[in-house]
Amino acid sequence: MSPFASVILPTLNRSSTLKYSLASVQNQTERDLEILLVLDGATEACRDIANAAAADDSRIEVLDLPKSHGQGAHSIDHAVRSARSERIFYIDDDDLWLPSHVAHLAPLLENADIADSRVCSLDRHGRLHLTPCAASNERMRRLLGRETRQKLIYDTHIAHRKDSYGVISHWLCNGPTKWAVWNFLIGFALDPACRWMSCDQVTAVSIHGAARRDFTPSERASEISLFFESLSDFDTALSEASVLFNLFRLLILDAPRDESFVDYMLAHGGYEIASSGGRERALFSLFTCFPPDQDVAVVLAGELAEPVESGYMFESIALVYFEAYGQDTHEEILLRSAAETGPNKAARLAAYSVALFRRDRPAACEIARKAIEIGPDPVGAIAHWLDRISQCG
Repeated sequence: MSPFASVILPTLNRSSTLKYSLASVQNQTERDLEILLVLDGATEACRDIANAAAADDSRIEVLDLPKSHGQGAHSIDHAVRSARSERIFYIDDDDLWLPSHVAHLAPLLENADIADSRVCSLDRHGRLHLTPCAASNERMRRLLGRETRQKLIYDTHIAHRKDSYGVISHWLCNGPTKWAVWNFLIGFALDPACRWMSCDQVTAVSIHGAARRDFTPSERASEISLFFESLSDFDTALSEASVLFNLFRLLILDAPRDESFVDYMLAHGGYEIASSGGRERALFSLFTCFPPDQDVAVVLAGELAEPVESGYMFESIALVYFEAYGQDTHEEILLRSAAETGPNKAARLAAYSVALFRRDRPAACEIARKAIEIGPDPVGAIAHWLDRISQCG
């Protein structure tokens, strides 16, 4: 008999976090699982963890594969085609599922090709962040399919039917980006025949490695272990994290219909509220739907940059401006903000913005160098970019 769901957990070298991600799968309230541990040219430490877990849990099958090209897409594709269940789930080897993740998403697949839960992520300061929109929202699906470098959702939060794999999208499909997982999700988003459903609940937590490039393995293990142990108290933590998110929704619901929504949000500090604590996803939704005029946007760029403390999040604000105003205008706004608000974090927004679209490399390099002098550059994002294009002069 086929298992109720197949879970694909690929790993390469994150032995310090792998056992916690795996344990969160093993602890699901839905017990009838096939757990495919995909060793994509994995280290011996990851191999030892996988084999030991398989010896103790008959639900686990280890797929010991050579390193595939790029981001492991061939290995994941192999795992999907090997899966015995019609319901396919994914989790990264440094993320966590809440115990009810499978139980919440699986019923949606009865009437959908793909399903997702509300994205929740843990920043490097231990704060939870929520996305304000579900992927089945038509606007979010359109944005996902555009090359705005806003992925919006992650594979840890999605599940799909196996019979839609290869028909609607697959891990080896060509797409507009260099990231296999993003192209995979874009394939679902752009197919008009694809049935995509979302649940409003948080069922998983992403703990992004990109924001933790400076963490040692022991630091990553300490972080994920503390959060894993507190999953039973997650509702309390989520309630605290949801204060700004709920306030954002309240502002939208309470806004009078007979006056400008933008004026209302400006008067009540709505844009600042949406960005406070680095909740750039709420800001993204608000700005793209109701962008203020350019002069106000210049001032807001400096103000919105101030609470950004979570490493790479400053670049997301630059992308919010791009989506709201277009390429040329958003660069003008951010560069004006950097000039008018002085040497603060707005300069870093401008540096990333110009860098992203390769408009004026020498000017962008100069802004970036000044931004590094101002600091901080928490995860070395600016320094990394400067190193890549050091030939610009």
